[in-house]
Amino acid sequence: KFALMTTLAALAGCAANPLNPNAARVEIMTTQKEVKKCVYAGDVLGAQGNRFTGTFTSNENLLLGARNAIKNDAARLGANAVLIQQQQYSQHELSGGTANATLIGKAYKCGE
Repeated sequence: KFALMTTLAALAGCAANPLNPNAARVEIMTTQKEVKKCVYAGDVLGAQGNRFTGTFTSNENLLLGARNAIKNDAARLGANAVLIQQQQYSQHELSGGTANATLIGKAYKCGE
């Protein structure tokens, strides 16, 4: 039973965090100029992976999952834009591969 549960947990870690339907309209911004005329809605964070599942998750899914998670967080605040301020990636201590991707940003309501 333990082996089956471990396998299922590892496989679940392989998929990227899903993007909620209401977050599909959230745009990722990379410069302060892009949100100059927008209204600040709050700080947001998106992360994918940990020391257990990160090893079994592709780098692509770690990054996509973190992006989807930050967009979901912004949509929860009613925002339609995220200015990415920081990106963090941690390495797995045994495999040396990426174990976690984290995006930190500020959510904005733009063009409304």
